[in-house]
Amino acid sequence: MKTKQARNYLAMIEEGQRLLKFVSMTTLATRKLLETYDEVHSSTEGSKFRTWLMAVHVEALQSPWLIELLALYFNLKLNKNRNAFPEICPGCTCDLQSVKPMLSCNLHETLSLEVDVICSICLDMVYEPVALKCGHIFCFKCACCAASVSIVNGFKKAKKSAKCPLCREPGVFINAFHLKELDILINRSCKDYCKKRARKEHKEWMKQKNGWPYHPAGSPTYGMI
Repeated sequence: MKTKQARNYLAMIEEGQRLLKFVSMTTLATRKLLETYDEVHSSTEGSKFRTWLMAVHVEALQSPWLIELLALYFNLKLNKNRNAFPEICPGCTCDLQSVKPMLSCNLHETLSLEVDVICSICLDMVYEPVALKCGHIFCFKCACCAASVSIVNGFKKAKKSAKCPLCREPGVFINAFHLKELDILINRSCKDYCKKRARKEHKEWMKQKNGWPYHPAGSPTYGMI
């Protein structure tokens, strides 16, 4: 049974390696094409387009699913007897205890992935992290505040006109999703911090439950979208 489980874990790592290789190759190829376009046409349009891709978070390297993939890898490494697992890519690091908590890995000689897990609203490590449609990541409570909805009802009450606090793109809250693997990783790596946040968030939830219209039937539980 243990051997079969180990094979399953290794299969997941290998699949993750293939996905990261695809992302790195796609990103490098796109950047090379845009650079070539600028050289051939003596233009800056390629550079501007790349800047736009990064600004609207549609570049493959900025996908929240990559963050989930990295978090899944580190969660597997935190499990007992998993230290012998191969790296999902060279130079993978998980430092959630520093002043600037971050996940990182080297995808290529000229390409690296760095994930800053600080919420740009509360300026603290993300708690119950959610990714908006645009790709930006916030604490669940902070995102609800930005969308002008209660944490009791969640994003189902968000208006289509509600904008991302960073890129100002409208309609990004309706399809927001919970980054479960990142949430698990933060809870396992920063237990004291998460306990304090949990107490604080629960008080806020109770406060909003008593102050906002609340309909138990069909309403998501706290921390869910």
